[in-house]
Amino acid sequence: MTPKLTCSQTLGLTLCCLLACSMTHAQQPLNRADVESFFDEAWAESMHQDGLVPGAVVTVVEDGNIILNKGYGVRDTHSGAAVDPGTTRVRIGSTSKLFTVLTALSLVDQGSSSWTPM
Repeated sequence: MTPKLTCSQTLGLTLCCLLACSMTHAQQPLNRADVESFFDEAWAESMHQDGLVPGAVVTVVEDGNIILNKGYGVRDTHSGAAVDPGTTRVRIGSTSKLFTVLTALSLVDQGSSSWTPM
């Protein structure tokens, strides 16, 4: 059984998602090798250190095309079974709020909606 993520672990995953989203906002198409290198480096340097995040699935989509679909780490800390992006199910948790806000901000950026602070 995989341990529950702490707030700081969820924040780390959220930051990776933000970085991935900011990469897709660029005018030039994404290069698969660059995207994979970015996430490989992020995983190696921060995410899996000290077992904070035992495993993750990263999927990057641009214009309906899958640029990267890769598993990192292990899906089960006891057996050491590797994460498989095709079969491992990962709970998205509170990061769905991030996607909602990014979608809303994208609509504002396109002029399809407006943002009124409360």
